[in-house]
Amino acid sequence: MDTKEKPQEQDSSRAIAPDTGSPELLEVIAETTGEIAEGKPASTPLQDSLQRLRKDARAMISVGVILFFVVIALAGPPIYQHIGGIYNSPTTGKIGPERYHSFDHQELSRQDEGPSAQYWLGTDALGRDLLARLMQGMLISLAVALVVEMVDVVFGVLRMAMHVSCLSRSAWHSPHGP
Repeated sequence: MDTKEKPQEQDSSRAIAPDTGSPELLEVIAETTGEIAEGKPASTPLQDSLQRLRKDARAMISVGVILFFVVIALAGPPIYQHIGGIYNSPTTGKIGPERYHSFDHQELSRQDEGPSAQYWLGTDALGRDLLARLMQGMLISLAVALVVEMVDVVFGVLRMAMHVSCLSRSAWHSPHGP
């Protein structure tokens, strides 16, 4: 039995020529190449991913919720500390909203109160404003997340630089050459 394969003759009648004139095929080619056929520049991978993100309803709702929390954390405390009138405290005398809407002010005569016109979410066991403390906690959480991401990026870049450095050094010292 012969183990060598013999070249087979190709039947030109069974060969299929590429279809270059189909309008459907031209549409698919134009979509995948970034509409180069119409003279529009090709989109970058970032633009493609942002376009997919904008089309996803759940992702856009999630982005909206995150932006809401960021705006509350950044703009909430300065606005909230200017809402309200002068309050006559039995322990500290007359104080304004910039003081009693502060996250660290405690009013021992107003412990464990429910929501009211003065304290929108009420007070805790030490008489501190819960909304002011919630906004301060959100601000701290955002700051910690930002620092963690910055450290993560720095370590990632350093790790990649060390990896590339080791690869290039081993390539130059290889007996096979670079």
